[in-house]
Amino acid sequence: MYFSVSSGGLGLPQVTAASIVSIYGSLIYMSSLIGGYLSDRVLNPYKTVLFGGTLIMSGHIVLAIPGGVESLFLSLILIILGTGFLKPNIATMIGLSYKNNEKKKDIGYILFILSINVGAFISPLIVGYFGQTYSFHLGFSFAAIGMLFGVLIYYLSRNKMPADSFKTSNPLKDYEKKKVKKQILIVLIIAIILVAIMNFFNVLNIENIILLITIIIILIPIFFFKNLLNSKKITLKEKLHVKSLIPLFLACMLMFAIYNQIPTALTIFAQEHIALGWIPVSWIQAIDPMFSLITLPLLAVLWKKLENNPPTTPIKFSVGLFFSGAAFLVITLPILLYGLNTLLNPIWLILSLFILVIGYSLIYPIGVSVTSKLSPIKIKAQMMGIWLISDSVAEAIASQTIKAYPGNELFYFGTWGIVVIIGGIVLFSVRHRITKLMSGVL
Repeated sequence: MYFSVSSGGLGLPQVTAASIVSIYGSLIYMSSLIGGYLSDRVLNPYKTVLFGGTLIMSGHIVLAIPGGVESLFLSLILIILGTGFLKPNIATMIGLSYKNNEKKKDIGYILFILSINVGAFISPLIVGYFGQTYSFHLGFSFAAIGMLFGVLIYYLSRNKMPADSFKTSNPLKDYEKKKVKKQILIVLIIAIILVAIMNFFNVLNIENIILLITIIIILIPIFFFKNLLNSKKITLKEKLHVKSLIPLFLACMLMFAIYNQIPTALTIFAQEHIALGWIPVSWIQAIDPMFSLITLPLLAVLWKKLENNPPTTPIKFSVGLFFSGAAFLVITLPILLYGLNTLLNPIWLILSLFILVIGYSLIYPIGVSVTSKLSPIKIKAQMMGIWLISDSVAEAIASQTIKAYPGNELFYFGTWGIVVIIGGIVLFSVRHRITKLMSGVL
């Protein structure tokens, strides 16, 4: 987006491009609520994943065809919706596969995340190389082809899926369908009115649309948890479980606030201040999944050995936050030591990413697993969607804070690092209260 038009890019301002990437990632996770809802109430996990994969493939086909900013936004909308359909329901199906073996569920989710990271390691090397060496559109075409094979393999493997993945857990009743249609209409009318007001006051631009989306995304989990805790459809025990998920949700959000700045702040920093030599900057996206392929199996072995006396989820999350914050503090060291007038040794970036991956590995797969265990039985897919929104809120916030990055690298990385470490300390101090609310779920 911020590469010049003569270099095959779109020529957008760097900060605007970074904000778009963040809000794009944020909307991907927010759309998980839609995917979770459709799965629970209308379709089923299997069908929702199938539709999601097809939409993602279509988005990358649009990216593979030369076009301007309009084509970019069309492709992002398709990928946002497709990933929202796919992400929570794939995770739900993994949980259904371990329905009768809860003890192995944590390890199952680690292996699931591990398989994702195999693709996340390979894809930037292929897409990034062809994209930056020949044409961005050629690079995106490989993503479209890869997703085509993914959808075909998924469809041909349908007989191996858990039986419950073909069931709609809580189908809409006729009277509820009318209510949902009315709610959708109201949302559309409000959206049109907001856009009209912004246009009238001459403030309808990318930056303000991103700000509006940020506010809405922050409000969504607050509204969701409030309604859920006041709901008569879930038991008292389930409400206590939901309460225990709230501080874990906030912890996951803090981790993602740093982790999801790999394709924004850290990539821009690498492009401008790291001695990359012949390595395309897009290959940085392959470093953290490469480290995940190392850390996740080691953690799977560790959790297996500690199976009879495992650390609780709040402790894992607290340690994960310490590592996540430390990752950004590491980046401040070469700035303090050498300044930014010369290109820095890549080892600093690699060390920061390695520490960051440890933090991610201690939080994300465990978070997905514990959400599967603690979710009210009637809304498991929706709860997985709301859990993934922790990422959405984090990226929405980052879409605003990234504006403070240019020219303030030391302050930016240092502030984020300290904030996240403080979050880890606070979580550790209330770990016993959270564990009590979890009532035996570790």
